[in-house]
Amino acid sequence: VFLPFFTELTDPTIRKTNNWFVYDLYQGMLLAQEDLRSVAVQVEFQLFDTESDTNRIHEILQENDFDQIDLMIGPLFPKQAKPVSALAFQKGIPVLNPVSSNPLWIDRNPYAFLLLPSYLSIGMDAAEYALNEHEDTVYTYVIHGGSSAANLMAEGFRERFEEVRPLTTLQQYDHADNGYENLLETFD
Repeated sequence: VFLPFFTELTDPTIRKTNNWFVYDLYQGMLLAQEDLRSVAVQVEFQLFDTESDTNRIHEILQENDFDQIDLMIGPLFPKQAKPVSALAFQKGIPVLNPVSSNPLWIDRNPYAFLLLPSYLSIGMDAAEYALNEHEDTVYTYVIHGGSSAANLMAEGFRERFEEVRPLTTLQQYDHADNGYENLLETFD
């Protein structure tokens, strides 16, 4: 488990308040371990305090043997995950990010997984649903907002949908600039 525990900081007034989620996450892992133990599945955690520092992660990887590891969890951020992901790829060990939906975290590693789907994956799944549930539809319009998440979902939708048939319209609208009214005019 590669998480920024910041165990060197023993004064609770110094510890970053936005870091407590890491302890909540680890507590959830301990609860899962207890549940698995009740059905005779043994899980052991080996903890590594990344201190949210890429240099520290390199030290951890150099100082430890990972030949007996079945699963790596973390680090949480893409830049910090690269060396762990590279080692996981080299050794064929699955590596999981428990909090991110950022596809950069996976970075073409077939052993890397996100607990949460990426926005691109959500868009692709929506296209798959549309293709399966609305086979006879002639016109397909995709209208989305301008956030980076909406853009990624729309791109994933377009990519998957156009593998099967052409998309009639993929249009972004700006809700702050009379976007909805302008959008309605498109369909008049």
